[in-house]
This record gives sequence, C-alpha cells and structure tokens, in this order.
Amino acid sequence: MPKCSTAQEAITQIAQGCNYVDISGDWKSPNEIRGAVAQALAEITKGKSPTYVNLYRNIIGPGAWALARAIAQSHSLLSINLRDNKIRDSGTLALSWGIRASQSLTSIDLNNNEIGDVGAQALAESIAQSQSLTFIDLGQNQMSGEGEALIRSSQQRNPMFCIRSHPHIVLNKIRQILFGAEAKEPTFLSLALVTKEASITNLPVEILQTIREVLGDTELAAITAKGVQALKVKRDGQIQKWQPRIHKASVVLQGASSALDGFKLFQEPTSNNAEGFGISFTYWYSMYSGFDQLSIGMNAALISRAYQQEGFCSALTQSAASMFMMLPTVLTVISPYAGFAATLVLKAHIGYNVISKAQTVYQEYGTDAQQLRSYAAWKDMAEWLSDSTSMGVFSTKAQEYDIKLNAIKIDIESQALQKTLIEKNGDFGAKLYEHIYKPFMESKHKLLDEVTFAKTTKEEAENTLKDKLVSMPGLDRGQGYDVCRLYDSGDSVSYFCSDEANKAVDHVSVSGSSGVTVLEVL
Repeated sequence: MPKCSTAQEAITQIAQGCNYVDISGDWKSPNEIRGAVAQALAEITKGKSPTYVNLYRNIIGPGAWALARAIAQSHSLLSINLRDNKIRDSGTLALSWGIRASQSLTSIDLNNNEIGDVGAQALAESIAQSQSLTFIDLGQNQMSGEGEALIRSSQQRNPMFCIRSHPHIVLNKIRQILFGAEAKEPTFLSLALVTKEASITNLPVEILQTIREVLGDTELAAITAKGVQALKVKRDGQIQKWQPRIHKASVVLQGASSALDGFKLFQEPTSNNAEGFGISFTYWYSMYSGFDQLSIGMNAALISRAYQQEGFCSALTQSAASMFMMLPTVLTVISPYAGFAATLVLKAHIGYNVISKAQTVYQEYGTDAQQLRSYAAWKDMAEWLSDSTSMGVFSTKAQEYDIKLNAIKIDIESQALQKTLIEKNGDFGAKLYEHIYKPFMESKHKLLDEVTFAKTTKEEAENTLKDKLVSMPGLDRGQGYDVCRLYDSGDSVSYFCSDEANKAVDHVSVSGSSGVTVLEVL
C-alpha cells in the first residue's frame, strides 16, 4: 500500500480496515505527532485495528499517551516501529504502560530514542510482565550499564521474551510485499528469507504464519530458491566489482617490480640484470594486455631462451611462471571464484617480491660494494662497446670507470687496514696507519691510475711498490724495523719505520757511513 503522507490519510486507511499503516517521516521532514495523528491512533481502539504500524522518524510529543492507549487497547496490533522519535524517558514511561497492558503486541522498535536509565527501568518492568512481547530493539540509546542490566534481568523474569537485534528495515520490506504494497524489489524478500541477518526462522511466529498463509509452502520454497540465486548473483556482482580493482593493483605492483629491476639494471648493466628486467617487463605486459600477439611472443622468447641456455627443465619452469602471471585471466573464463582467488594469490606474490626487491635496493644503494659492482659493470659495458664499434669515446669511458674503480678499491682496502691496525694496536695502530700505510696506499692508488692510462706497466708498478714498503732487520741500534716506508722528498731519502717495542713510529735516515739516524720519533 502507498505510504501515508498525512494523518488524515492514516485515519482513512485505518477506517477502511488496512492492516499495515505507514506514517513514517524522513531525514529532511520528520512528522510531528500532535492532535491529528493522535486522533488517527485513537482509531486503533475502535475495532478496525491495523496489524503493523510504522512511525519511523516522527516527533512523538504529546502523542505518546495517545499511542500508549492505542497499544494497550488494540487486540490486533502485532508490530510497531518507533525508531528515531526522540521519545526520551518521559515518553517511555507512557509506552511502558501500553506495552504491559497489550495482549497482542509482539515486536517494538525503540532504536535511537534518547532513552536513559529511568526509561530502561520502566521498560524492564513492562517486559517482565508482558504476555505477548517477544522482540524489542533498544540500540543507540543513552542507557548506562545499570540500565542495560535491568533490561537483561527482565528477560530472565519473562522466559517468553528474547532481546534480539531486530532487522526492522528488512521486515518492513517483507510486510510491504505481503500486505498489498506495490513491491518493485521482489528479490529483497528472497534475500531476507535466506540471509542470516533476517532468516525466516527468526521472525515472530505470527509473521511466519501470515507469510505461509499468504504464499503457501510451495510458493515460499520457490521464493527461497530465488533468494539463493539472488545471493549468488549478488556475490558474483561483488566479485566482478572487486576483481578488476585487485587486478589493476597487481599490474601496478608488477610495474613497480619492473621499475626496480630497471633501476638495478641501470646501476649494474650486467647480462643477469638485463635478463631479470626482461622477464619482469614481460610479466607486466602480459598482465596488462592479456593474451595478445606481442605478449605471447615475448613469453615464447623467454621460454626458448631458457631452453637453449639451461635445457628442458628450465624451459618448463619458465612456462609455469609465465602461465602463473596470466592465470587469473584464464581461470576467470572458467569460474569467477577461481579467477578471483588466483588474482588475490597473484597480488600477494607480487607484493612480496616488490617489498623484497625494494628492501634489497634500499640496503645496498650507495654502499662501497654496490658502487664497486656498478662501475665494474659499466666498465665492462664500455669495453664491449669499444671493441664492437672501435669508437674512442667508449675507450675513454672505460678508462674513467677504471679510475673510479681504483679509487673505490683503495678506499675499501684502506678502511679495512685502518680498522684492523687500530683494533690490534690502539693509538700505536693509528700512528702506523697515518705515517706508513696511508701514504703507501696513496702511492698505490697513483700507480694504479698510471697503469690505467698506460703510463707504466703493471710489472713496473709492482716493483715500485716493493721498494716503497721494506723491512730493516739487524740495524746497529740493536734492533731492526719490520716495516718501513720509503719517503723521497726529492732532496733526500728517509724512512718512516715501525718501532713496536716503544709503540712509536721512527723517522730515520740511512747512510753507508753513519748508518741509521733517528730524525724524529712520532
């Protein structure tokens, strides 16, 4: 039946014997139950009583007592919706009297009515004494723990009553369908009959009996079957809604994985890194485009390369990996559920790989070891291009990378040597490094660069280094030096020697006539 927009319409409908009356308001224009609506409610007491009354979102005001009298005197009213009515404690006291006196009311919705502990106490007494009430919704009110405890205790005093979550909106839809409303959503009833939120077994006995009387067991079974199908359609719709979103996220993640592999290739242009980027990009394109000629060709090239380099088992593994990336597309054709599950698994797999790669790049980027690998790879690339094209620019680039490699190698070796000397000898080790080994490493770096630019040969550089770091055993001072660094100032030649006994570094000169002369003790 159409919704009543005025109290006069409600009076007319009640007078005509309608058993479902809707005088609900809305968020923008709530009704005010004043004299006219109170008169409409009074019609309930004249024998032509509706079975269900919907007063959702009204302003009760003085109408609370008229409503209470109507509830108390009606012999047919089963359910009433008073949600969002600002009844408060004062109105609840009146309604509690009506609930207690009613012989027919089984369900009442008092959700969101600003009811406090005073109203809860009155309701608890009514619930305990009611002979018919089985459902009540008291959600979103202002009761404290004490008020809630009073309501729960009333259930123990009245075994017939059960405090349950009342699926009011769903029940209203059912009532509209059953009692003459022009229902435009018949599948809603089917859903209500099969979902756990509003299972038909949870409805009051009177409503269940009415449903069976109106529909019959055969029609009820048919509607329930339609409900099951409607649920399946609904779930399939959810899958169709979310699967493309998850797939797009997987494509983005695989794109991030390809970008990380591309960054790694840029840092270290090796064949392994190039192969890794090629595989990652192929996977991304296959996920992005699906089955097209280019993606099939790219995956076939990967499989062929794996077979040529490592044999049948490697090609089989590569085939499985390629199929895994396109698995959601394949399974969706067979079953949307299988495709959805495969999409989730694929996203989790790719996400894990992206996190692992990002962590590795973050930890290694900028370290000496990473820079050493990077310059070595770029040097090899430049030498290969120089040999392939005979272009001098690539040969120059190779030399530049070699110079950078020399600097990094010397720096790594110097840091390790300094750390070892200090850990073993403390301050004496720091002196050894500063006056003997650090200048020696600088000389070594200079000679390596000269070898790179072909200013000297590798053998000549090695012989020069041997002369720069020598030992002087059995000198005339009664002790020898295990390690001495040659120092050539241009005018004279002297040595910086390790005096381990005195934990010092001696700056000495050596001559055939006067022997060893200590110039300075450091």
